[in-house]
Amino acid sequence: MFVCFVGETYNGLGHHYETITLPEQETFLKWVFAHSLCATSALCLVKISIAFFLMRLAPRRSWQWFLWFMIGELRPRDSFSPLTDRDTVFLTCFTIASLGTLIFACVPVQASWDLELLKTAKCFSAPTFVAIGMWNASRSAVPTNTAPNPYLTTSQSPES
Repeated sequence: MFVCFVGETYNGLGHHYETITLPEQETFLKWVFAHSLCATSALCLVKISIAFFLMRLAPRRSWQWFLWFMIGELRPRDSFSPLTDRDTVFLTCFTIASLGTLIFACVPVQASWDLELLKTAKCFSAPTFVAIGMWNASRSAVPTNTAPNPYLTTSQSPES
């Protein structure tokens, strides 16, 4: 992601939009496109990492079932063996849906960075993009962030 940030910086990030040439704008938008794909993938990996951490704190088997479902497993495992193709469900589908939303926000895809194609392309409107983002958040962030709260608030932490 840092590489994308550096590429954006060399192609206009931090400059007034009017001072950037058209080729620089298009190169900048290509970097932004790649950056958004990397950030989305990284966010999904963070959610999996948090679920694995919470798995160690899970007091009951029902919490483990919930966490495994959120990660993408159909059933909890007693050991951390590699995921198989048939077991992946939720976060895999969520990642594909999120990346698909970003990739196909404009049709043709090149309109995401080509300003000439953008004039004739079909793209999501801002309200549609916000609605998709909110739907995604309600399906992934809200359950993974709020479900462990009852357990974490009652857990005993060491006194300092």
